[in-house]
Amino acid sequence: MKRYILLSLALCVCFFCFSQIRIASAANSTVSQSAAYDSTLNILPESQVYAYIGQELYVMPKEDNLQKYGFRNFSKSPTASFIAKTPYNQLAGKTFKVDEVTENNGKYILSLTDKDGNERWYFKYTDSELDNPFLCLGFKEKYEQVHSSFDYYVRAGIRYWSKVDFVSGEHIDWDAHTIWKFKEYIYDPHHGYAGLFTNSDGQTLAVYDEDDLVPTILFDSLVKKYGQSMCDYAIKSLIKEGMPSELLTIAWGKPRKIDTDSKGQYWFFENNLVRLENDKVVNWSSL
Repeated sequence: MKRYILLSLALCVCFFCFSQIRIASAANSTVSQSAAYDSTLNILPESQVYAYIGQELYVMPKEDNLQKYGFRNFSKSPTASFIAKTPYNQLAGKTFKVDEVTENNGKYILSLTDKDGNERWYFKYTDSELDNPFLCLGFKEKYEQVHSSFDYYVRAGIRYWSKVDFVSGEHIDWDAHTIWKFKEYIYDPHHGYAGLFTNSDGQTLAVYDEDDLVPTILFDSLVKKYGQSMCDYAIKSLIKEGMPSELLTIAWGKPRKIDTDSKGQYWFFENNLVRLENDKVVNWSSL
């Protein structure tokens, strides 16, 4: 989590995206840099890893069929090889405080203290989300604080597994203009980090991508700017000729690449290419 972060900031809305961690081998020197933790990121890029110092990291549970493999990159020694995997039941559900970050040849190791038992562990930092088991509690607190302040529309084109009630497992069939309110931030062992949202019917929807959320305050402002009909296309994940780029990002998300020539812009999505002139959709095709 991300385009809505920028759009919402213009409307005094602070949003957040989900990032990742990175690490590596034996630790020789302590990182001297210091910086405040950026709570808009759960997983920091390697260049900012020292900002974790003083933060609390919760080790997330894993999907049942993955528990037998244990956790990678943990060790009881800062000079260990970090090859052996730590049993799942030794770490899952524990909260660790980051005491320091050490470096060796550009690679980093977190020195961790178990908040409850004062047990010391070391984590070889990795920015792969699959290999990162932590939820930074500073991020969780800020995410919940911000998202509980606003109402949202959810785009019609969200992932198929999101279209069931997170609690009951029953299918959710909602109108694109259904209003959802933030409930809590969780880790779903099957699909990853998610915000839970509820509607007036008491249904609970797990949203795994910030691009699927459209703040009502933002959408209503776009309706005034572009008209209800054009905005309705976007909120239903549809595009049409003449749609401005601002609504294209609501309909299909942020493009993975943009090329420009004398005729205009070419927005590349996962399976589609959209051509724009004067910041409006001209045509599109499948890739």
